Amino acid sequence: MKLASLASILGVTLVLSACTTPSVTAQSYDQVYESYLQGHLEMLKTQAPWMTEAQRLAHAKAQADEVIKSLKAQERLGGVVPPVLVPLLQPPAVDASKPVEVPQPAQSAAQTLVPQPQPSATSAQAEPTTLSNASSQSEAPVTAPEKGAQEESLAGTYVIEGGSYSMTVEQEGNALVVVDGNKRSRYEPQGDGSYRYYNPVSGSTFSLRFDDHGRVEADRVPSEGTPSILARVDAPIAADAATDNQAHLAIAQRYSELAQNDPDNAQAWTMCAAVAFKRSQSDGEDFSRYARQMADNLKLMDANGNPCSDAIPDVYW
Repeated sequence: MKLASLASILGVTLVLSACTTPSVTAQSYDQVYESYLQGHLEMLKTQAPWMTEAQRLAHAKAQADEVIKSLKAQERLGGVVPPVLVPLLQPPAVDASKPVEVPQPAQSAAQTLVPQPQPSATSAQAEPTTLSNASSQSEAPVTAPEKGAQEESLAGTYVIEGGSYSMTVEQEGNALVVVDGNKRSRYEPQGDGSYRYYNPVSGSTFSLRFDDHGRVEADRVPSEGTPSILARVDAPIAADAATDNQAHLAIAQRYSELAQNDPDNAQAWTMCAAVAFKRSQSDGEDFSRYARQMADNLKLMDANGNPCSDAIPDVYW
């Protein structure tokens, strides 16, 4: 996604600047600030993966401050005062010299400079498992996927728990290829049993870790402590999930176009697009929390009714 498009999507959270509430108390400002902050963090986590958690929090706080300033200004002036848009951090430039771009198990300086002797049966039992040990045929830890049937069994379609997002995993030798729409990402096997892919565009490394129950943990490296859990499904369920995912993405696209063609209501339409996009990724509790936050913000603009029930279900209005 281009940075300009991302800035347009992130602008959805500036919807609060269009509020025309005649009187806003200090307590209301606090509520708006917290609601906006959480919604903006959700947006950044999905749309700006190159930013660290600290950077996302700092950006969300700065933008929330600008929103509150605009609300107070428009209450004084009696008209809409658009908030200042805080610039996003640019994605890191691709640097081929960085070792993280090569998703291979790292070697220590000692391993690089001094040839390692072959471990005896006694020493192999006494030594702790290292990356180099994990990659050997005889000393592979139990967490590493075995060659053959277990490795082949990783291929299939996986759907995120509590959502409609799906991805297809294909086997290519020892590596895995994740197919997500028209994008193909090659994940290389690691010594700890996981698979990793480095995205040169965002500068981020992603991992997949499979268990014995047909599930996979998808996470960033280093982990932020909130991996996504996907479960392998059969063909009919995968087809249904893919259909739902495409339907929600189509709704998001339609409201994005409305935002471009109807500038008077651009902020509301962009918000509807953002919620539809969120639903394409997850329709569980994560989506419910996000939909409620955005519905509350829309009500501050216009309490007459839900402007996009196909994006925000009426149950959240």
